[in-house]
Amino acid sequence: MEPFIVFVAYASRDGFDFACELVTWLESRDPPINASIDRDNIQNKAWDGRIEDLILGADLVLVVLTDASAAKNSYARDELRLARNWGKPIWAVRPPGSQADPPVTVQGTPIDVDSPHGGWDHLEHELRLCRPVNRTVAMLTAQVEELEERADRAQGQERKILAAMVGRLHAVIQWERRRAGNPAEAAADVRRKIDEGRHQDAAPPSRETIDGSFQIVEAPPAITSAGVHDRHSERDLLLGHLHHSRTRLVVLRGRCGSGKTALLNDLIPRLKTGGYAGVAYVSTHGPRRVTAHLLLERLARLMPDAGGRERMLERVGDHSHDWRQNLAAILDALGDISLLLIIDNAEELVADYRLTDVHLREFAHIVGSKSGHGVRVLFVSQVEIRRLAHPPVHAPQVDIPPGLPPRFAADFFRGLDEGGVARLAGVSEATMRRVHRLTHGRPRAMELLYAVLRSEPGSDLDELLTSATKAAGKGDGSQYLIRRATLALRGPMQRVLQALAVYDRPVRASAVSWLLAPYDTGLDSAAVLELLCDRRLIRRDGDLYHLPRGNEDAVTGRTVLDTIQLGSPGDRDVDPPRYTRYALWHRAAEYFRSVRELEIRVVDLNDLGAHFSEIELRLAGREYPGAAALINEVDIEHLSLWGYRSLIIRLRERLLGELGDSYFDLENRYELASAYLDASEPDKAIALLTEASAAALSPEAEDAFRVQLAKARLVKGELDAAATLYRNLLHQGNPLILGISRLGLATCLAELGMVDKALDQYAAALEVIDDTEKEAASVFLNQGLLQQQLGRPLTALQLIQRARRLAEGHSDAQLAAKCVDAMAQVHIDMGQLDRARRLADEAIKAAADAGNADLCRETYSTRALALLLGGDLVAAHDTADAATRFFENRRPFAAFALLGVTQVRLQKMESAEASFGRVQRDISPLLKPKNPAVQLLDLNGLALAGLARAEGAGNLEPAIIAYRQARKRTRAPGVVLRAVRLLDELLDGDDSPQARQTMQAAVGLDGA
Repeated sequence: MEPFIVFVAYASRDGFDFACELVTWLESRDPPINASIDRDNIQNKAWDGRIEDLILGADLVLVVLTDASAAKNSYARDELRLARNWGKPIWAVRPPGSQADPPVTVQGTPIDVDSPHGGWDHLEHELRLCRPVNRTVAMLTAQVEELEERADRAQGQERKILAAMVGRLHAVIQWERRRAGNPAEAAADVRRKIDEGRHQDAAPPSRETIDGSFQIVEAPPAITSAGVHDRHSERDLLLGHLHHSRTRLVVLRGRCGSGKTALLNDLIPRLKTGGYAGVAYVSTHGPRRVTAHLLLERLARLMPDAGGRERMLERVGDHSHDWRQNLAAILDALGDISLLLIIDNAEELVADYRLTDVHLREFAHIVGSKSGHGVRVLFVSQVEIRRLAHPPVHAPQVDIPPGLPPRFAADFFRGLDEGGVARLAGVSEATMRRVHRLTHGRPRAMELLYAVLRSEPGSDLDELLTSATKAAGKGDGSQYLIRRATLALRGPMQRVLQALAVYDRPVRASAVSWLLAPYDTGLDSAAVLELLCDRRLIRRDGDLYHLPRGNEDAVTGRTVLDTIQLGSPGDRDVDPPRYTRYALWHRAAEYFRSVRELEIRVVDLNDLGAHFSEIELRLAGREYPGAAALINEVDIEHLSLWGYRSLIIRLRERLLGELGDSYFDLENRYELASAYLDASEPDKAIALLTEASAAALSPEAEDAFRVQLAKARLVKGELDAAATLYRNLLHQGNPLILGISRLGLATCLAELGMVDKALDQYAAALEVIDDTEKEAASVFLNQGLLQQQLGRPLTALQLIQRARRLAEGHSDAQLAAKCVDAMAQVHIDMGQLDRARRLADEAIKAAADAGNADLCRETYSTRALALLLGGDLVAAHDTADAATRFFENRRPFAAFALLGVTQVRLQKMESAEASFGRVQRDISPLLKPKNPAVQLLDLNGLALAGLARAEGAGNLEPAIIAYRQARKRTRAPGVVLRAVRLLDELLDGDDSPQARQTMQAAVGLDGA
């Protein structure tokens, strides 16, 4: 049954107590009556719009008739005048002892609650008569009758449009009558539809259409037939960029409601006639997170040959290749076919004027810089994107002005009124000028103005403009209009709109039906959603419906959400649930939990859509422990393994200070610090860990934070400070802390060039770590790498192979891949280059399967080194270049140094200067500590020598000094071999005195 809403007006001076008693009585009826009351009624307070909302949303106004409320200047009289203007029925109720006369706005005779002739029973009887069984059917039937009359008089296209509107209204009326007549059957049918929708959400299909030879994979939402008004210059400029032979990245920027979506709809058919073969569309507001993998899938679906399309989709889906390799394969397969990939609502991907996702920046760079293909990418954003790709490439930006000029705004506004339902065709020019002044010509604001006219049949446009202009101030009236339209809706239509605001993301009709099931049994929201689309309140994208989002000056779902009572966190557990925001957020999150329970096969980030939706809804509803539990799950099982550190950081930062429980808060801080370290942000980790260590709840927890703090110092390059922290932890009795501390100390000593002492620490660590456990595999691997530095390749291989067997036994694919890569490096030292290349290829595939960017960079670098030493300069250059693309968490200076060597050998001196310059910039901060890592000193020497070579007759003296510093720290044979090997490739037989001196410094034989 639909809720019945009563607004109670009163005067605080003598009517407050009875007003509260009246509200309690109304809410205790069966079924309950929803009562709205202004509990802060103050005679002289400023009118803030909240009372307007309550009165507009009410079915009946009850005034508590006292001397104060009946006074001509009373606040209650202002409320009654507003209710009368909006056509609300107004009744008066006299509390005991009152003799006040009713104002003229009151209908009928006042009800005296202490009267011997009825009292409270009289009021209840009148309320039952006032409360129809189904007000929605009555309201919609009246609209149908009016539209049918208009359709009888109309002709041609207008008659078809009106007939379609009548059909949509009939669909809702028929369903409402069906569930009134057989509620059990209707409810069972809705449950079936909800279950179907859950399964579709678990595996969202891709929508593809083929129009002749033109293919569309997804499409922008079709929002209006009003067309594009005064956007022809922007559209033509955009088309010019998309047809330019050397432009492959374009940005379309415009404020919310400026007409970007309409322009996209107008653009697509013009691309078809202009020679394009297809368009693919993705949106950050869609069910799947926008990632490089999702973009690859969309491009693969645009392949014209069905067989090739299926093979490419299979290749993209099984992760046997890195996404960069898949992108290159797709671009090569598509050739010069002109295709457009649209990324809508791209502002969600932007911070500080650049794309925040490193993979998306790299994707943009590859598409923008690679020649020989016809793919263009259009980023549609509300904000400016200055750094679209990394490294930068040409990407012109087309700006859409926020509003239309008056003449075009008038055409747009009148064009919204298909069928003439709102009678906008006869609006005077003077009124149209008022429309433009209010909305500033913004299409979305004009849509909302039209929505109010449709939601309040018989409302006057001039009166609406007056009210909206007064409320809007300097804005465009959007917030006032969406609030008024929401409160003017009745029954299911209002609740369905509110449900979309609760979800705050595109959802299927089944999700809306699920959310509202406890409040409106048997509600099938699909037909209601279509009516809301017809009124321009919401938009439809395929099977998904959503409220258009906006920026700080435009309408968002929050405005609609504010029409629902906030309630309290306890509302989540009440059965039946209360209709409050807290309860609705919880139930919406439970919908996505039920989707997750369908055992979604998680292959990549796109398969975690239900997880992320549930997390966002639990955060919105302040269910922080539930959100934290799910964040932990996706972090440990997926995100950490795939290297999505930035996403982990964003989620965990939102939990800071919100979990309430000290233990869970510290656990989140620990995991956030780990993510900071993996993302090479040690300063943030140090600050967080220092604070968390002081707040630790036990000595064991404090030790765990101190271990992480030592690791943060190590990552920052403060090796002495890290070693001191690890040494202090060696006195703890916890075997786990002791083992981790010895491993950390060993790493510090190895970085400082103290190889023998590092080996002693690894041996000591094995005394507290079971040599069959997974942790022992890391020990054996690091022991093997140190033996390699000491020039003992056979011993190194034995230890690394043991580590590999242990890692594979514990199903640790990433650690096993590291072992294979280390074996390849040992075989390079032994001069077995063919064997090294084969092992590197194996490691590359394993790293790609694991989705670890840092490991991919290391394995590509190893293969590039083997190719370089084998004399295949071109292949070595290409492989080193691929290695530099992997830089999500760690600085790729070693890969850039290797690339610089190949560029010098290939006489690409400008490129070499850029590569070695980057190495210098990346290394400089890490060389500031007193004792930097030995590898950094050798790389610094190589970079300085590389810059000298790239400059022609450059000075090698700085490189000589850097190598001398490195040899003062260690002369371990393996370390020296690596340094000399790369320097020798760089110098390429140069026998000049300074070149010889540089080589002697690298070997440690120059006598300095």
